[in-house]
Parts: sequence; C-alpha cells; structure tokens
Amino acid sequence: MSWEVDEQRVPVPALLHAAYRFIDRCYVAVEAAGESTVRVTLVARDEVDGEDAWVGLGNDFEDQVVGEALVQEVEANNIATMEFVMAQALAPTGGEFGSAGEPSADALDDPHGIALSWEQRHERPAPVSATEVPDDPVGDSAGGSADDSADEQP
Repeated sequence: MSWEVDEQRVPVPALLHAAYRFIDRCYVAVEAAGESTVRVTLVARDEVDGEDAWVGLGNDFEDQVVGEALVQEVEANNIATMEFVMAQALAPTGGEFGSAGEPSADALDDPHGIALSWEQRHERPAPVSATEVPDDPVGDSAGGSADDSADEQP
C-alpha cells in the first residue's frame, strides 16, 4: 500500500513518528516524492487477508499520523509552559535555576525520626555484627587457657 502526502498538510516528523510506531506490523518507507510531497509505503510483515484488512491497516496508520501531528502541535504551542514547569521542578528551594543554594536550618530537622535506625527509635542495643570479633576469645575464661595440658612441660 502506498500513497502520497502533502508536507503542508501533514508534518514530516509526524509521519516519521507514526512510521516508527508501525514497524512491528509493517515495513514502512517514507521518502520524498516531489517538491513538497512525501510518499509513504507500507508492506505488511505478515500475510494480510483481503482488501478490508489493507484498508484497516491504512486507516490505522492515518489515525496514528493524525495523533502524532496533534501531539507535536500541542508541544509546539506549550513549549514555554513545559520549560517553566521543568525549571520549577528542578530548581533548588529558594534559589535561582542552576544555583546550588544552601539548605535552610530546619531542612535537616527530623521530627518523625525517619533517619534513625529501628534500634535508635526503640532504644534497643544494636545487633552484634558477624564480622566483629569479641574481646575474649572463645574458651578463654578467667585468663586461663582452654587447654592447660599444652602449657605443661615434661
């Protein structure tokens, strides 16, 4: 299936975006056909049964192109608003966009204890780590050796 589109009616980026969305269903070729005309060619990846299926595929592609054109028009009309919203979202509190700024004194307060560990919040002792070695070796009681026979000389 192939048809020609006037660039004045449909922006080429919308055609390219729609073509990208269709690459799982069709091989899509978008090429210049004249001074301000673009030729779009769809070749189905799987066998298409009947002319109704081709018409449906073409209609789906055209719907996708119209949707992409609408998205691009909305983006073009609202670019200033989108940039403002992004600048506000990324700007640090109380500073200009791009400045580091210093946090306020109450910014580091933790009234709900979120930064505390469970043990600190519930005033429990911290668990002993498996990598920590106790001060007294195992079997060493009251300064004596666990194996007294090794210390004796004959």
